Amino acid sequence: MDDIEKKLVPQSLPAEIITVIEMFNNGHVGNYSLERDSNGNIKFHADSNDKKQRLIIESQQLEGYVTKTTTLTTKLPPRDRQRLISHLLEENPSLTQAEIARKTAMSQKTVSNDIKAIKAIKDEGGTL
Repeated sequence: MDDIEKKLVPQSLPAEIITVIEMFNNGHVGNYSLERDSNGNIKFHADSNDKKQRLIIESQQLEGYVTKTTTLTTKLPPRDRQRLISHLLEENPSLTQAEIARKTAMSQKTVSNDIKAIKAIKDEGGTL
């Protein structure tokens, strides 16, 4: 990153986000979004150019408490996707399709279709 770009990137951002911004500037990252609320909480998503991977970094800051999660997801074949969705829903049944889609680099429609397939498999007594 050159000196001008360094001045444009807030230095309070986590190092991982600055690294991804550098990757974006070098043409390795396609779409990305950065949200920062008034409390300093950060949500950052970046997709690879081929849209096969998504990096998600979330940071929550409260008085005396900071959490940071970093997730890298890779697009999967259908059966593996369904296993992943099933696992996520077992861990947290209140997850919405949109939340699953965001976490896994899938579209909401793909998540919806996979949930229907999971239910059909389980209704027939099958396993994933």
